[in-house]
Amino acid sequence: MKNNNPPKYNQLLETGASLFQKYGLKRITVEEICKVANISKMTFYKFFKNKQDLVNHIWDIKYKEGWKKFDEIEAMNAPFTEKVQMILKLKEESAKELGPEFMKEYAELVPEFLERYSEQYQESMQRFADFIKDHQKKGEVRASMRPDFFLKAISKLMELAQDRELLESYDSIKDFALEINNFMFYGIMPPPKTTEKSDFADNNEN
Repeated sequence: MKNNNPPKYNQLLETGASLFQKYGLKRITVEEICKVANISKMTFYKFFKNKQDLVNHIWDIKYKEGWKKFDEIEAMNAPFTEKVQMILKLKEESAKELGPEFMKEYAELVPEFLERYSEQYQESMQRFADFIKDHQKKGEVRASMRPDFFLKAISKLMELAQDRELLESYDSIKDFALEINNFMFYGIMPPPKTTEKSDFADNNEN
């Protein structure tokens, strides 16, 4: 969570995120966060109204960090298939970092989160659709394919990550994301021998 905010603000964010991920949102109190961070409650309330406000800050920062990484991927001089592979990896790592329990407890702790999440999800889908359209113009994506179909297909395939038995059969989430990427673009056929591999692809195969 790198930013230009005061060090104690960042310390509270990092400590809160770590404790929430390990123990859940409901169990952890402001007192425990301050104790682990070695920061007074008075200082805590200088930055945050309450625990819910801290959670909101953590979510917003992670959301912005995710888009920053997406923009970096989009700006790369790499084929569309490799960019999608990196985006899938980013999505899976984000999901693993927060986890479904975090999302569930967040919605219970901050009811208005569901509306915010819905808006952010729609924004994400629109930006990814624009990403696909841009590569259609470059001739890297079949012109007749509807971006909404691609998004829906990706979404359905990503649901396989909820199958723990399947997920555990892979050495890492990177390998799982690579499997989805290859299936989306090549089906059960091997990739064309003329396809050049980037360092990213090579690293995932090692």
